[in-house]
Amino acid sequence: MYTWVGDIVKGILKKIKKYREENSKGFTLIEMIGVIVIMGLIMIVVFPTLSKMIHNNNNQEYTNYYSIIEEGAHVYAGTLTDKLGSSKYSGCAEITLDELINNGYVQAFDDKKVTCKTGSGNIKIRNDKGNITVNFQLNCSTGGKNEFITGTNDNNACNAYVMEEEINLKTKIDTAIPTSNKQVVGTDVYINGSNPNNYVWYSGKLWRVVSYSNSTEVVKAVTVDSITSIYFNHNNSSSYLGSDVETWLNNDFLTSLKEPQLFLASSSWNATNNTNTALNPSSNDKIVKEKVGLINTYEYGRISGWYGSGKYWLISEGTGANSLISNSGSVTSVSSTSMNGVRPVVTFASDTLVHSGSGTSSNPYIIDNSATATGKSGDAISSRYSGEYVNVNGSKYRIVSTDGENAKVIGISSQGKYRFSDNHYDYASSELRTKMEDKIKSNLITNGDFCADTINNGSIAYQSSKCLTPDRVNNSINIGIPKIGDLFTSNISGINTYWTINPNTEIDGSGTSYNATMNIINSDGSVGTSIITGSNDVVVVFYLDSSVKITGGKGTISSPYTLSK
Repeated sequence: MYTWVGDIVKGILKKIKKYREENSKGFTLIEMIGVIVIMGLIMIVVFPTLSKMIHNNNNQEYTNYYSIIEEGAHVYAGTLTDKLGSSKYSGCAEITLDELINNGYVQAFDDKKVTCKTGSGNIKIRNDKGNITVNFQLNCSTGGKNEFITGTNDNNACNAYVMEEEINLKTKIDTAIPTSNKQVVGTDVYINGSNPNNYVWYSGKLWRVVSYSNSTEVVKAVTVDSITSIYFNHNNSSSYLGSDVETWLNNDFLTSLKEPQLFLASSSWNATNNTNTALNPSSNDKIVKEKVGLINTYEYGRISGWYGSGKYWLISEGTGANSLISNSGSVTSVSSTSMNGVRPVVTFASDTLVHSGSGTSSNPYIIDNSATATGKSGDAISSRYSGEYVNVNGSKYRIVSTDGENAKVIGISSQGKYRFSDNHYDYASSELRTKMEDKIKSNLITNGDFCADTINNGSIAYQSSKCLTPDRVNNSINIGIPKIGDLFTSNISGINTYWTINPNTEIDGSGTSYNATMNIINSDGSVGTSIITGSNDVVVVFYLDSSVKITGGKGTISSPYTLSK
């Protein structure tokens, strides 16, 4: 790199040698100048290299000090079991460099002229079931001037609570629920009482434990809210097997759950309408083996006190009718062609673990602690799960379904009271559609398929994943409203009645559509009707574009995902 310097030095030395051969006297001025020039050139070459060597040596010392701090923090983590726990825990602790120095795990940097400190995030120690990670930024300076910076600040705050030891759900419930809230029948235990702490959070939905088995250690749980409102059986049959509700539960609802093959056990559902049915049913009982079912009359009698009232289907078959929990909380029989609320029931597998929570409604037991439990910034919203919450234009919505590209969401509050139309039952042509699309605008929203099947008096089977009248599918709608069978279309807080997209009657008695009726959802989970010129609340449904990504939030109602394209 510096060969030109060598050439100059060689030239000067050659001339000095020649001059000395011709003159044997002392050093002349020219010789002195030559020596000075040579020394200057040597300095030009040597000084940058020497400076670089000193700088590299300092950087290596700083890098070594970073490693010493990191190793010291790993050792110190063993003393923080109250925050980090053991190999069965997950937790987080935030410490300072001074804390490590004062406790003898690290020595201060040995150059008193240099100040080394951690960045604004201090030192974060995280434990993920025995995997300890340490994150911090090291900043070394001299006289206030930065000399060296390495590492990355972990600006995510440590969890405000200590993650509990992972034990299976059955053991946790058995230990936490007092004896006064238990009814033991054989090897099964039912949870009763006014308000036991039996809440579980799974797959974007809040559940309550119905019972658990001391022999198989499986746990049966029901959703806190009614998830949809549909027929029991449109064929006017009381049989659960093959019914609309059985099909919906084990197709549309089951596929909305996160990894059911990991969390759920297959179960036997007893559809016999007998409050005295034994837990080990006789050969005459009507048993259906599936992943998802409903509460039966026997179970409902064992858990009275916390289940609540509303028009919700039970699995129990009657004679020409089906069992229903009424608004008063009593069990009654109604026609299978009426439409009422559905509260799905699942059986959690015996190896289902509790990762955190206390079982209350505000802090339920969390049984999903995997890497995908909460969406992360940059994740496509279409990769998330039914039941999670998003924020669009400052309002909260809930994911109904995803198809790998777009996410369908539903509002959790009313847009206000509106009439449907003055002369038409078709939502695509209604004034209600025009008003909603004028009111709600966002570049996050895209057009999607909306199905407007006419549904009345058991005239059509219902599966929410299908539109049974293909010519009623409209894919040009930007802002729609719910259809019968959509998830989260029952018991929306603070709303008495709201429109669905499904007509009940398309014409009135005179053969015109001016008094056509639409299906509406009632506050008790049942389905009623309203003429199109009537006034009802409006809950909107729309699709989020495939390019929409998460920018923040946890997907919960208190911390919905924030989004951008």
